[in-house]
Amino acid sequence: MKSQKLNLLVGLAVMLAFAVAYMIGVPIQADHAGMAIGLLGTMGVYDTTTLLEVQKVQKVPLQFFLEKAFTRQINFETEYVSFDRVSEDYRRLAPFVAPNVQGKVLGREGSEMLNYKPAYVKPKHVIDMNDPLVRQPGEAIGSGSMSPEQRRMAIVASLLERHKNMHLMTREWMAAKAIADGKVTVEGENYPKVTIDFRRDAALTVVLTGGAKWDQPTTRTPLADLKSARALANAKSGAVIRDVIFGANAWALFSDDTEVQALLSNQVRGSASDFAKMTDGFEDSVEYLGQLSGTNGQGLIRLWLYSAKYRDENNVLQDMVDTNTVVGVDFASVQGHRCFGAIRDGKAGFKAVDMFPKMWEDEDPWAEYLMTQSAPIMVPKEPNATFSIKVA
Repeated sequence: MKSQKLNLLVGLAVMLAFAVAYMIGVPIQADHAGMAIGLLGTMGVYDTTTLLEVQKVQKVPLQFFLEKAFTRQINFETEYVSFDRVSEDYRRLAPFVAPNVQGKVLGREGSEMLNYKPAYVKPKHVIDMNDPLVRQPGEAIGSGSMSPEQRRMAIVASLLERHKNMHLMTREWMAAKAIADGKVTVEGENYPKVTIDFRRDAALTVVLTGGAKWDQPTTRTPLADLKSARALANAKSGAVIRDVIFGANAWALFSDDTEVQALLSNQVRGSASDFAKMTDGFEDSVEYLGQLSGTNGQGLIRLWLYSAKYRDENNVLQDMVDTNTVVGVDFASVQGHRCFGAIRDGKAGFKAVDMFPKMWEDEDPWAEYLMTQSAPIMVPKEPNATFSIKVA
């Protein structure tokens, strides 16, 4: 009994510390929200519920493109995110001259400064005067098993976690669009439609038509299409694309092709391909399906099925990557950066951080507001290390 009371006091003290920090505007990393939720368990809140047990399932956003392609982070305390892009052709030969002749002066390769203005996102929720008085899921029916202050702390922790997931979802969406489309279009209520174009070569965005579409079984050539796109990306950037990501229907069409299926046969000379004919096909998932390669590893391509979804402004589920699209990427050469601009808030000191949460209250009628701000943009420094093919 004493141990339970001690845990309760410790839990309340730490949760109160989180709340005070938020109210005075101290930035707290989003990972602490998970710890705050974990503290609820040490308080014995759910353990005391004997009539009803509720397991709160909170799906973590898929972060495939973020973790694979955008592994670096830069914060900019400016309105714009800026990168230098150097035009350098590695295939140029050094000029031949006689040893007793002066060396030839070469012109410098060109460069350009690219400026991108980050989007601005700030999910906000209100905790009104009635919320702490309402029984939360998992509490005992009737009077409940939490005090109003405990409920308030639990609501804050839950909203923090929700904000973190919304920000992660937004970044994965931006990363997926940057890789698949070579550009990102953002728009919202009171936010005019803006397209951030990373200037991928137009030839690397392929739309198949007529008999070339993969839903035309007698005339399609999916292996040749992938080979051509990989070769073009290599010519444009020097990238060696090994990873090919399929939308759900694009994979179904690809794996149904007789030429592709033949690569699994032991009778095909020069092939060491091994990939799955069956997939889970779950929504909001990524599956590694196997590879295509020669017997000595030549022509290696890793195959992925990507079926992540997001909810748009109208709360309608949409595909992160179009179901009929195939995306190729050299994860190393694309040089993806997670970039964050300055937070336009005096409480943040106008500093650049990936997320800045803050909390404030109204006095009459009483209400608390929780908001988490961010100015994100996912930038592929070498967009020509990617391609996309709309196959149907």
